[in-house]
Amino acid sequence: MGIRSRLLLLTLGVAVPLMLVGVLGLRLMWNLSREQLDDSVKQQAELAAVAFERWVDAQRQPLTTLAELSATEDVRSPAFAEHLRATVSTRRNWIDLRVVDSSGRPLITQPAGRDELPSALTDFLLEEMRRRDSWVVVTDRTRDEVRPVFAIAAPRAGGGAVIARVDGVAMHELFRDIELSTRSVIAVFDGERRVLYQRIAAAVARGLSNKEIAAECGISVRTVENHISHILSKKSFSNRVEIARHWIERGQGK
Repeated sequence: MGIRSRLLLLTLGVAVPLMLVGVLGLRLMWNLSREQLDDSVKQQAELAAVAFERWVDAQRQPLTTLAELSATEDVRSPAFAEHLRATVSTRRNWIDLRVVDSSGRPLITQPAGRDELPSALTDFLLEEMRRRDSWVVVTDRTRDEVRPVFAIAAPRAGGGAVIARVDGVAMHELFRDIELSTRSVIAVFDGERRVLYQRIAAAVARGLSNKEIAAECGISVRTVENHISHILSKKSFSNRVEIARHWIERGQGK
């Protein structure tokens, strides 16, 4: 074997292991980057979950206080009505607040004159409280709206409940500062695994442009475009009108 041939074999013998080490190194770097990204997404998801739990607890506390007051005060008295009025007026995303007896019959409502809750919703809330022996939060989809509404109920001593309905727009405010990758979207599910809130799809359903969505959510237009493209691809939609229709009709935009 000539010197040139030996040098070629030596070169290949060195180059191939270096190439293999290089490929292995890139694979390890990719796996590490992916793990770091997964950890970041998990951390953001955990942050969103903690934020949501704290938010729900903040809504529950005044209901629990009113439920305790209703055991010692006449719920139809002007004084108790003032308690309800003050509670609703200081929480801008609250739609209404009411006290019902053990049969679901409304005893007092604020603002006054609001329509009664659908009996199916009231019955479900009372049954869930009895079953769990605790307060409950569910999705009120009885109103024909683009975004659903929270129904939060705290039990009263002796039966009945204090029930508040909260506008779903509160979810946007809650998650406004939480950023995920362009392939991730914050969504909140109710106890029946239906989507209560999904930031991008909800905004599309409201007819906002990409620029308006970006401004409202505090993200770049490019990020909005990536989110919408991902939704279109995953659901096999041809345009954003189908996203809006799907969100409105089914309450979900996954």
